[in-house]
Amino acid sequence: MLGAFPTTQIYPVVGNHESHPSNVFPPTSVWEANPQFDISWVYNTLADLFASQFTPEALGTFRKAGYYTMSPEPGLRVITLNTNFCYTLNFWIMYEPADPEGQLQWFSNQMHLAEQAGEKVFILGHHPPGTKLATGFWAQPHLKSGN
Repeated sequence: MLGAFPTTQIYPVVGNHESHPSNVFPPTSVWEANPQFDISWVYNTLADLFASQFTPEALGTFRKAGYYTMSPEPGLRVITLNTNFCYTLNFWIMYEPADPEGQLQWFSNQMHLAEQAGEKVFILGHHPPGTKLATGFWAQPHLKSGN
């Protein structure tokens, strides 16, 4: 893919069909205790393919759990989330439903940093939060003023 777009910055997003079987994304705590559930090969394979596109920090969080942030230019931040941790067909979210991999807290921190810096933010993900495809905190619809 990089050969087709040699001068274009690509922001990879982990989808539910990258794993085998599909939709199965256990949190790190599961596969550290039970190596047969190790999903790090998904993150590492994609990270290896797109390593030239990542900053060192982004590469680290992507290898950890498939999410990252980068600033392609001053005033802009791209935040890519691993929304497989909210997908209703990923049964592993029942194991650690509150905040798998600490991603939501990390996201909140990134949004705070962007606000402090006056940055605009593009948020990327595979599954749309706030819909019937999402579960837990991710399923909360956007609150309207007055509610």
